[in-house]
Amino acid sequence: MPTMRPAASLVLPLAALLVAGAACRESARGTADGAAPRGAEVAAVPDVPAVPPAGVVRLAAVANLGRYPGLEADHRARLERDGLFLAPTSARAAFLLYERNERVGLPNYVTPELAVDLLLAAWGAVVREVEANHAAPALYRALHALVVRGLELRRLTLGDGADVLLGLDRTIALLAVAAHLLGAEGARPEPEAEPEPEADPNDDVHAEAGRTELLVPLPEIPWPALPPTCDAMFQEAVSRIRVAAGVFPIALLNREVDFSRFRLADAAAEGRPRALHRALLWLELSAPATAADLADPVSGPLLVRLLADAVAGDEPAADLWNRATRLLAFVGRTRPGLDPLAAAGALRASVGEEGALPRTGGASVRAVLALPDAPPRGMLGLVPGGLAAERCPGCDDVAQWLGPAMLDPDLARRLDAFPTPDEIPRGRARVRPEAWAALPRTWVAERDLVLSGAPSLPAPAPFPDCVPAGAETPHGAVAPVPVAFRSVSDVAETLAAELRSLGVLPERELETPVGPAQTSAYLLQEVLRSVAVFGRAFADLAALEVAGEPWSDTQIVTVAGVGGWAESILADALHAEAAAPADGRRARRRAGRVEGLGGLDVLYVVIDTPDGPVLARGAMRAVYGDLDWPFAADTFGDEAWRTWIEADPPPPRPAWLAPLVAAPVPPPPVVGEGNRRCLGPDSGGDLEL
Repeated sequence: MPTMRPAASLVLPLAALLVAGAACRESARGTADGAAPRGAEVAAVPDVPAVPPAGVVRLAAVANLGRYPGLEADHRARLERDGLFLAPTSARAAFLLYERNERVGLPNYVTPELAVDLLLAAWGAVVREVEANHAAPALYRALHALVVRGLELRRLTLGDGADVLLGLDRTIALLAVAAHLLGAEGARPEPEAEPEPEADPNDDVHAEAGRTELLVPLPEIPWPALPPTCDAMFQEAVSRIRVAAGVFPIALLNREVDFSRFRLADAAAEGRPRALHRALLWLELSAPATAADLADPVSGPLLVRLLADAVAGDEPAADLWNRATRLLAFVGRTRPGLDPLAAAGALRASVGEEGALPRTGGASVRAVLALPDAPPRGMLGLVPGGLAAERCPGCDDVAQWLGPAMLDPDLARRLDAFPTPDEIPRGRARVRPEAWAALPRTWVAERDLVLSGAPSLPAPAPFPDCVPAGAETPHGAVAPVPVAFRSVSDVAETLAAELRSLGVLPERELETPVGPAQTSAYLLQEVLRSVAVFGRAFADLAALEVAGEPWSDTQIVTVAGVGGWAESILADALHAEAAAPADGRRARRRAGRVEGLGGLDVLYVVIDTPDGPVLARGAMRAVYGDLDWPFAADTFGDEAWRTWIEADPPPPRPAWLAPLVAAPVPPPPVVGEGNRRCLGPDSGGDLEL
């Protein structure tokens, strides 16, 4: 049982302690931003006109300029003229760059990039947790209930002949195969380890929360024996799936099938995730056979009766299947296409609440499918996808379906509710208005591109062997876009509310969880609450920036340690000691043109503080747009895109952004030997020791 954190009401008052405790965390590191990264993502540096006598910044007045000994003449000229510039870096995550600022004692300029990255990474971790510990057990129960109900119906119709029973037998076997794959080896937790010793009350409970991998056991329920006709089809299917190779005809699906598609499940983590993916692949593959049996005028109505029990009425199968499909929809495992549950619901409605469903015979289910109130819909029913080809030309599409889940489009639109760039004030930034206009435009483009694909999840990383030294806590700044940060909080709270509606989280807050299921729920609760608190905290700070009001001492400390706070949330979401960054570089085609995200740019910007102007650093994702793809059309993809932006020369930046992009800046000096050990020789691409 992992050690638990205090309630969320204490998070903000303890923000400084959270940040200080988490700041020691480190992760996989890259090269220095002082040495230009391979194929640095920067267009040719335009000629800088002579600095006018009255620039927006007088560098002699910038109090901490001596902390940036690597600034060259061009960098200084840009600061005097514009008050800001962007410099490419090979650092791969915003939270790492902000952590480096804390080590060095440089002011942070917190951009929306960090909050959105944090939310999407937390979303990915939540999906994995819900899928493994809630959706999979729910699907296992639902499959069991439908198999049991199918066998009951079979006993009621034994005298009606083999032709009537054929579709029902096939459906029972299909469901039993999916359940077998889900409950196969590796899908259950390992034998219980020795109990952990009592936690030391002096330990940092935030840093230690969620360090134990946990798996909610599949329910221990007895499975009835299958009739011989079902069992023969079941055994043949299981043996072919186990081999996962070759094209064979199979009686259960009544056609030839390419079983190599089951290798797609190998992309999932070993154990429960892989077992679930195999079960879902099987349900996907069985769609045509189930649809054919539904449309059969002899066996179809009996099968519809079974499905009706899964979609309506007081049967246990109805509630269990509904819960399983809703959880699978939450984690993105739905497929558009024909859903027999809609037809089953329409049939039940057509006979009325008190009417009896046909036991056998009756009108063809084709007539039910043609009813105006029974259109195909996209829930994962017994036919989770469209009637795909028998072999595997659609494997790429299936692999995408089984890949990282996309955030619900309605929630993504909330995150994309960004003010128009010309409505965003400059806040503390002492910048030329024409130069400032490019930053909000970049934030809007960046958010659109980030939300266009599935999130790239960070990976667990070990806790570094270091003792961070105490650098000073400089006054930073926050991008003056409260709505951008508040939307992150709103989406996190909406996800938590949806999990409560699904029964994953209880209505009342968990404080002392008992057992694996409650522990899993507690971790989900805490991750989403932490992201919501993070978003609210920076929305409040951004509102103060807009209003020109001062910060409290606690808020100054919170901004100074934002990178450590963000990483601590990610580490807890990953059940790890620290987080290693993911590769967020991706591209897409739109209207015949290519646009994409590269690595990180460091934003250098002069800000006003109570002690005078200082130079701060922030993180922004490198944005590209309106490009021609220079290679063969069939090579387009994220890997080819990454190769291109690492090339020499890389693709050009957009015309409205390129004038702000300068050469990389040599790294500022590190403060304290403890910080040197924390950063290490491989320091995330942002510092060079």
